[in-house]
Amino acid sequence: PTGNSHIICLLYTPDGAIKGSDARVTQQIDLMPTLLGLTGYAKPYFAFGRDLFGEQTPEGGFALAYDSGFEAVGGDRLLFFDERRTTGSYRTDDLRREHDLRNDPEAAALERRVKAFVQQYYRHLEQKDFTVE
Repeated sequence: PTGNSHIICLLYTPDGAIKGSDARVTQQIDLMPTLLGLTGYAKPYFAFGRDLFGEQTPEGGFALAYDSGFEAVGGDRLLFFDERRTTGSYRTDDLRREHDLRNDPEAAALERRVKAFVQQYYRHLEQKDFTVE
């Protein structure tokens, strides 16, 4: 959940093309696509992550972890998902998790994204399909 883990990542370019900081939700799997985008790599590749500078999505990114159930952070929502259904959803600023919002539209949208991600991940693992044909 939010606040429990932070991974510091610094990107350096000799020409100073990248400046500032970015507080968007990201995860480690975004690193490879981001570096490929920065280097101008244009060939197809397989990745679950996204190029943080080259792929803008209207719903933004999300981070997913597994600890006896899935925990996802996206936008201003924290979602707990047991592989079948949402077991809790809270605003990221609800640190005590007092106001469960699992039935609101934002929680439902994040749940759909998590389900799609998990489904694709398991499908690719089962079929050992990690290349672009």
